[in-house]
Amino acid sequence: MGIRMKTDASVITNSEVTCFRSCPQKHEYRYEQLLRPLRVTPSLEYGTRFHKALEQFYKGEPVTEPDLIHGYRRVSGDVVAVEQEVAQRVGEFTFAGKLDLVVKQERIYIVEHKTTSSSIDPGSMYWEQAYHSSQLTMYRMLYPEADGVILDVQQKRSKKYAQVLISHSADQLERAKETLLDWARKLRYSLIPVRNTDACFSWNTPCEFLAMCEGGTTDGLRKATRRHEELDTVRGGSPHGADVGEVPEYEDRRAPGCAGCGRHDGGVLC
Repeated sequence: MGIRMKTDASVITNSEVTCFRSCPQKHEYRYEQLLRPLRVTPSLEYGTRFHKALEQFYKGEPVTEPDLIHGYRRVSGDVVAVEQEVAQRVGEFTFAGKLDLVVKQERIYIVEHKTTSSSIDPGSMYWEQAYHSSQLTMYRMLYPEADGVILDVQQKRSKKYAQVLISHSADQLERAKETLLDWARKLRYSLIPVRNTDACFSWNTPCEFLAMCEGGTTDGLRKATRRHEELDTVRGGSPHGADVGEVPEYEDRRAPGCAGCGRHDGGVLC
């Protein structure tokens, strides 16, 4: 058996890393065999529609489902980009993703739209979990011009909204980068995939590949055309890889100084 190199994994996204961390066997089905469920969960379907409504809103287009964002408060600042795909070469890997929104206030911020069934009240666990999200630190790595990420969240049941700025220090971002590289190496040079049975059910919902694992049936599954269907310009251009063109090397573009925000001089730590 031994170790194999997944030479086709030329672009890696946060979704792929999260999938591998959850269950290597699920990653094998989803990203190596390119299997996808024919039907998405209601929660995922709602989130997709919510994102589309906000994409139309910030592009100044007619919103096809305005009730989804009733009561929504626009993020302040000038719109820099909407649904922007970004990629960075970090170490031996190319990481990529899609930013929901980028705005310029006094500084530049990434805006990440989210929906949740959890409480978004101040002090709730949702914000603690968000602060430690690998997705947010990866987006900071992919778009180093940004000074933070504004989480733009809808609580689905109450239709309440919250917008909270999540900031990380330079040291935190460096540690997150090293952790991401460690997981990427495990993903790329992994052993034959092992099933994690603790991941067969999440939030009382069975894994999309449960029947595949237990009976070998592909009923309810389809074959994808590329690894990362969410990406278009930075994309899995074939079933076995990606066409990313010229990808910049990662660098921290913040000004030298404060370890907290990189902007203050004279040893001040914010």
